[in-house]
Amino acid sequence: MAFSFPPSLIGLILDQGENDDDEMVSLMKDLSAFRIISLKDTGINQNITNDMFQVINDFTIRNGFNDFFVVRSSEENIIIRVMESEDMISEAIIMFSEDNGLTVINLKGNIKPENVAKLIDSEVFQDLEELYSR
Repeated sequence: MAFSFPPSLIGLILDQGENDDDEMVSLMKDLSAFRIISLKDTGINQNITNDMFQVINDFTIRNGFNDFFVVRSSEENIIIRVMESEDMISEAIIMFSEDNGLTVINLKGNIKPENVAKLIDSEVFQDLEELYSR
């Protein structure tokens, strides 16, 4: 499954939420692109997830993305690679790899480095994952 939508849409949704987070709303409105690709392992071809991870991994290395954050364990891998322009991140590719699938999030815009961690920790990604896993 893959989808893309204007980041300002998330900002509007956050504006309407009970626990408004002005910083998160501002961050989402500063993005120019927000894309998600998700592969869930259905057992038909378990190599597709590994192949997709390798393709995206190779793409980020080949195109000059730098490691921003990496966690590797037996259960999951989280890799955040960024392309920086001056003091801002112009593009971030976030890869979540687990036994049952792969999720890749692509963000473009003017992102302050300190906001990347806040974005990952936010409930926005968990809510989106729940939405597309249905």
